[in-house]
Amino acid sequence: FREFSLTYLKKIASEVKSRLREMKVPPVPMTVFARGAEWAIPELQDSEYDVVSLNWTAFRAECRRASGKLSIQGNLEPSVLFADPERIRMEARKMVDELGPHRYIANLGHGMLPSMNPDHLAEFVDEVHTYSEKLIEEKKGRWLGDTLSASAHGIAKFLAITSAVLAASLAGGLAINSFRNEEKK
Repeated sequence: FREFSLTYLKKIASEVKSRLREMKVPPVPMTVFARGAEWAIPELQDSEYDVVSLNWTAFRAECRRASGKLSIQGNLEPSVLFADPERIRMEARKMVDELGPHRYIANLGHGMLPSMNPDHLAEFVDEVHTYSEKLIEEKKGRWLGDTLSASAHGIAKFLAITSAVLAASLAGGLAINSFRNEEKK
């Protein structure tokens, strides 16, 4: 792959985006699918691809850790759609847990078979959306809680220091003189 594909894959993305810029057309996001070459994700970060697509056999969490600036597309094993709806939802949540709700395009590893129930695909899509939104909201809540906690701690520390300085200043009469000097300016 490194010798016979990677160089040319990078060149394709580079040339397409370069030519679009020459034509004054905004470059479009590009996806690379290098089946079985998940190990090359760090090297693909040096390309002009925006998304790396995974097949359903890839180790999702490892791919996410290696993805850097790249978004991930993939990769539910399609035969999961033959399972009952609860199992489909469970597998969708597992996939989102491993790949995260950001910079992620959920899809099937190789598409649907004619014998698959389209309602099961709807279960998958709905669960990915619902669960991703839940994770995003929880993260916002944690961020807000952390921010408020840090702010409250910072305010308490500021007030404690200010109170101590003010008390010391008042004891020495410095605060009054300081305020008078400020008023004269």
